[in-house]
Amino acid sequence: MVCKTTFCPVVKFQELAGKLQHASFGIPGGKGLFSPIHRALKNPIKPIRITEALRAALLDWRTLVQHLGQHPTPVQLLVTEYPNYVQYTDACKLGAGGVITPGMEATPFWVWQYEWPRDIQQELVSATTPHGKLTINDLELAGLVLGWLVLEQVVPDLTFKHVGMFCDNTSAVAWAYKGSTSTSIAAARLLRLLSLRQRVRQASSLTPMNIAGKDNAMADIPSRAFKNGEFFHAQENLVSFFNSAFPLPQELSWNVFKVPHKLASRVISCLRGEQLQMESLYKLPKLGKSIGSIGQTTAKIVPPTLSSPDCHPANVPSSSQHLQHGFGPALTVEEIQSKFKRSRMRSRPSPRPANWLENVVPSTKVREHTFYPSND
Repeated sequence: MVCKTTFCPVVKFQELAGKLQHASFGIPGGKGLFSPIHRALKNPIKPIRITEALRAALLDWRTLVQHLGQHPTPVQLLVTEYPNYVQYTDACKLGAGGVITPGMEATPFWVWQYEWPRDIQQELVSATTPHGKLTINDLELAGLVLGWLVLEQVVPDLTFKHVGMFCDNTSAVAWAYKGSTSTSIAAARLLRLLSLRQRVRQASSLTPMNIAGKDNAMADIPSRAFKNGEFFHAQENLVSFFNSAFPLPQELSWNVFKVPHKLASRVISCLRGEQLQMESLYKLPKLGKSIGSIGQTTAKIVPPTLSSPDCHPANVPSSSQHLQHGFGPALTVEEIQSKFKRSRMRSRPSPRPANWLENVVPSTKVREHTFYPSND
């Protein structure tokens, strides 16, 4: 058993990693546990030393495999569809923020923000702190993960739901899509948290997407409103500011979710490089009332008016409903399908003829001169 040893031969460890990689396609949450494994294989030492972080990752894997034996994976968790909910996130040295909007399913519009603790701000690598432990990529990923935790609080049931998240940091998006990294310990901890939370809520795989910074204004504002500057006045009342700056159609109103420290503590611990027990990630702390609004107590969800039997169902946003400037991509049915079409196709089988006899089989004839010519 590799977990009980101090060192492992490279070939044996590579074989184990390959088996786990293959199994991860059918085990939700598995891809978020690969960071320590990939880190060990990045510069393999013969034999590979089984560190505490690596041993913890293997024990996590053992837990998932044992659970799979009694709880088969529903196919709905493995197939990517158009998102039921769409979120935009952003983070900077000061804090993180984001908005949650309807996707293919109607839901209230939410805005949230959270200010990083002082020690996290001081650890960001910059001209004045060149030896900091955190990069802006780490903070952007932390904002994305925190956005997921907020989504869990405002959407009661995420079972088999599909979520799309936009972020203007390419590294954070790549990490979230792949589920692992071998370059950042903080990011590795965050990806583990994100994957396990998706597993707990039985949500379909997250679809992270990159967005241009100029189109991410809604998330930029709450994340940067913690100091006296361009967006500081939004801090006084986020809901009032968003209702004025980004008015919603059909008399809808924005809602604000005030992120309590108890909820953000898991993300903060990851940024500090702490290795949390799987049990603490499976169970979030109970929260009090963290929701506020202005004007209306809750945002009304008004289904689109159906003009013919062929129109979209009531829980699908109207394709003619265009959002105001500053929302980034317009959240219409056509825009959602256009933005997420490519990611949706990744989880689907390649098209093939219904009759297997029509499949084109590659030629097995031995071909000559298939190698590069030698120097002779």
